[in-house]
Amino acid sequence: MRFAAKIALLAVTTFLAAAFAKSAAADNIDVALKDAVNPPVGSTVKVAPMIKPKGHLNAGNETKVDDTKIFTDIFKLIPIEPCTTEPKDLDGKTGFLKLEKSSDVLNKGATRATFGFFIRVAETTKPIAEKAEVIKKEFFALFSYDKIDKPNVICATEFFLFGSFIRKGDKPDPNPPALILGLAVNNKGDLLPEVPIGLAKVSNYIKQGAKPDETVKPGVKAANEGCLRCHSRDENDVPQQTTPFPWVAIP
Repeated sequence: MRFAAKIALLAVTTFLAAAFAKSAAADNIDVALKDAVNPPVGSTVKVAPMIKPKGHLNAGNETKVDDTKIFTDIFKLIPIEPCTTEPKDLDGKTGFLKLEKSSDVLNKGATRATFGFFIRVAETTKPIAEKAEVIKKEFFALFSYDKIDKPNVICATEFFLFGSFIRKGDKPDPNPPALILGLAVNNKGDLLPEVPIGLAKVSNYIKQGAKPDETVKPGVKAANEGCLRCHSRDENDVPQQTTPFPWVAIP
């Protein structure tokens, strides 16, 4: 009986540990990003900002980041202090793409700054003495930092992750890369089930067919749902800040 009890306890403990890990992955942007990027043990993760002309594979200088804090380190690199930094003050900062003083989906008075960063997973070649690193896979993070000050300060990030891909000349392979994550993130890095309605509403962008109180939700699994309620993989779609890459194929 004691042996059976130990086995039962072990099973329960294993189940709870797995459930906790799953919960953590579903609740935190840094955990979700590491799970998606999945860097092998011993590899190095680096980020590089997209530089002009945007919509292509042009990247600036690389910076090594902690693979357990990719999102946090990117925000520090820019730098952004969530709910304190004003989007209008981010023009020209690392990875900056565009300032939206009146974004279609945001409520009146809110502003948005958009950013793009390549996330690279590199491994050291052998012999190690040569210290040569080879990029094994790459991702692209496209995200916004949104903020409104009245009647209350609210901020959030809409985050897209594309990949993985490798470079073949000036094009990614596959071309375009898969869209694998669409997330909403609060000022603490927690994943949100929806963007606060005090900051944004779907009906601000979709004038017909959207409920007045329809919130902006995460998810990229199906067209016309989640993030794809307003975004699509169409070069002519209004919300796309960078085209053709990463939304559609580079010709």
